[in-house]
Amino acid sequence: MSECLSLSPSTTTPYCEVCGVLQTRNNGFFVCPRCGLVGDQIFAANFVIADIETNFGCQYVNPGERVELVDGVGSCIGKFNKTPTNDIHGNPLSQHKQKLYNRLKLYSFRARIKDKESMYRLLNSLSRASTLLQLSDDTRQRAAYIYRKGQILLQYKELRLTHPVLMTSSLLLAIRERREPIRLDELVKVMKSLGHRVSKKKTLKIADCLSKLPSISLIRRNFEEYLPRVISKAYRHTKTQTKLQKNNWNADNYLRQLRLSVSKLIKLLPDIGGRHPYVFAVALLYTSDQYIARTHDTTPILTQKFLAHICNCGEYTVRAHFADILKPVLNEITNSMTTPEPHSEPKQPQTNLFQFLS
Repeated sequence: MSECLSLSPSTTTPYCEVCGVLQTRNNGFFVCPRCGLVGDQIFAANFVIADIETNFGCQYVNPGERVELVDGVGSCIGKFNKTPTNDIHGNPLSQHKQKLYNRLKLYSFRARIKDKESMYRLLNSLSRASTLLQLSDDTRQRAAYIYRKGQILLQYKELRLTHPVLMTSSLLLAIRERREPIRLDELVKVMKSLGHRVSKKKTLKIADCLSKLPSISLIRRNFEEYLPRVISKAYRHTKTQTKLQKNNWNADNYLRQLRLSVSKLIKLLPDIGGRHPYVFAVALLYTSDQYIARTHDTTPILTQKFLAHICNCGEYTVRAHFADILKPVLNEITNSMTTPEPHSEPKQPQTNLFQFLS
C-alpha cells in the first residue's frame, strides 16, 4: 500500500492557541477561523511513496513541462542526463531495476520527442544561447513561452517561417521586454554559431508578426539601457586604467565623475529622433569624457577610435552623433560654466521730493 509523504510539522490539524478552535487551511497555512491567528506553514510533497516490493512508483520522477528546458517536452524517469536512477530518498535502485528503468527511460525519451524534434532542438539551443549571452532565467522562460505561443504562425506558408527564426525572434522580444542590454547583431551571431540559418531582416519581420499576438509587444530600445554596459566596457579596459594612472586620476573618482556627467548631459539632450540607441550611448560616453576633461583641465581619457573598437561599432557613426547632437550641448554647458554673469551697475539712491523741497 502506498502512502502520501507529508512534511507538515504536525500530522493532524492543530488547534488555535488562543481560542482553542480547530484551525483551517488557507494558502498553505493553518489559520484560526475565529480570531484569525496564523499558525504553522504546511509542507506537502507532490510525489507518492509506493511499496518497495512493487515495480511501479518507487523511482524518482523528474517534474517536467517546464517551457524553457529541454525536458519541458514531458517528464522523464530520473534526471535527464544522470545515471544511476535513484529513488525518492536519493538511494540507488537495485541492479535489476537499474536495467529496467534505463530501458524504459530510453523508450520514454523517444516517445516524448516524436514529432517534436524541432522543438527539442530549439529548446536546447535556447538554453545554450542564454548561457552564452548571460541572460536571466526570467528572460529564457519568457522566450520559450513566446516561442510556443508563436508556433501558430508556422501554418502561414507565405511567411516562409522556420523554427530557428521563430526562436530567434522570440528571444529578441523577451530581451526587449526584460530590458537586457543585448543587441540584435549579437543575438543573430550566437544563433548562427549554434548552427542555425537566421538573418536580422527575417528576425525583425517575424518579431513584428509576433508582437500582434495577445500579451506580446515589440518594445523600442532606449539608449539609456546600453549606458551601464558601455561604461563598464570602457572603464574596465586595461588601456583606460593605464591612462588614468598616467593622468593621476583615481579610478573610482573618475567612474563617479563619468556617471555624474552622463546624467547631467541627458537632462540637456534635445530630441534625438531615430538615432541608433547603442551607438548614441557610445557617443554620449565620449561626450561625458570630454566634459570631464574641460571642467578639470586635464587630458581626455577616451577617444572615438578606442570606443568604437571596444564597443564594436563604426567610428564614423560615433563621430556623426557627436557632431550633430552632442557637441552643441557640450559647448553650451561648458560656456555656461566659464562665462561670468554680467554685473549690474549699482542703483543711484532716489531723492525724496519732500526732502528736497524742505
